[in-house]
Amino acid sequence: MQIEKKEIKKILVIRFKGLGDILLSVPAIRALKKSYPDSHLAVLVNKEAEAVLSGLEFIDELVLFNRTKHKGAFGFLGLMFQLRKKKFDLVVDLICYPKSALLAYFSGAKYRAGTPSRGRRYAYNINVAAPKNIIYAPEVHLLAVKSAGAEIADRTLEIRIPRTAEVIIKSFLERNGLKAGEAIGINPFTNFKTRAWGLSKFAELSDALVEAGNKVILLWGPGEDTAGFLRIAKKSLVLAPETDIKQLAALVAKLKLVVTTNTFTKHIAAAVQTPALTIYGATNPKAWESENSPNSGYIWAGVDCQPCEKNDCADLKCLKNITVKEVLEKTKSLIE
Repeated sequence: MQIEKKEIKKILVIRFKGLGDILLSVPAIRALKKSYPDSHLAVLVNKEAEAVLSGLEFIDELVLFNRTKHKGAFGFLGLMFQLRKKKFDLVVDLICYPKSALLAYFSGAKYRAGTPSRGRRYAYNINVAAPKNIIYAPEVHLLAVKSAGAEIADRTLEIRIPRTAEVIIKSFLERNGLKAGEAIGINPFTNFKTRAWGLSKFAELSDALVEAGNKVILLWGPGEDTAGFLRIAKKSLVLAPETDIKQLAALVAKLKLVVTTNTFTKHIAAAVQTPALTIYGATNPKAWESENSPNSGYIWAGVDCQPCEKNDCADLKCLKNITVKEVLEKTKSLIE
């Protein structure tokens, strides 16, 4: 279906689930707003990820998917009617899950863009072709909005950091005798076994970095085993404070380098233009690394079973084969 741009007054972008995935959708959302500057642009995002997109001037409204409020059939129907009342003219589904397809279809929008895979053809009248090969995730989202009439000019990630978050992080650095751009952040944590290089290897890396004269900050999130890491590490390092999403972004922006597993933290680094070295296991770097960024570096073993995209594995040779020495040498190439 050909879009009549003059008809587009209200746009809804659907992109819930996954903090990193939501951050990677920012270039596509921005492109839509720039291509339809007079439209009201809303984004449906899960409540936990609100801070990823809040404050961005090209988003007019955040509609929150609340896992408690919208749980079950009646809760989901409530969300469906909430969206329908808003009378969107264009819906762009960037996730194309069964639930998002239903929301797109029942929104009542004249134009609905999405990838019609796995029996979801009914939901969309603007078909977004899935890429034939694995490409960087933001480029996948850009293909979707391009099908919806957007022109692509700016591919940069972006997160808005409020002054309050900057003040908190400035105070933390000063208390620990650190300057902006001085410390290396390490993030050894992940919820997925097949992305975990291991606390012991990260601790050995931390020790080697400190021995080489670097100052190291341990980055962490809710429920992560910081005490276990600090027991293993032999050299002194700084434990990051408890942070929310905005404060984490403010902290990462003040680092010289981040060494991390393939998690939200690496995408935060890309958004604030801090160099990041990512250690890969089961996941495919082609989906998560920008080929054009001088701040992006990664290591993976390149064993015959990679990438498998599994969440569990009895072998994990993809991670076991990556040595501390190899990672240490790669860090030097990114900061020298």
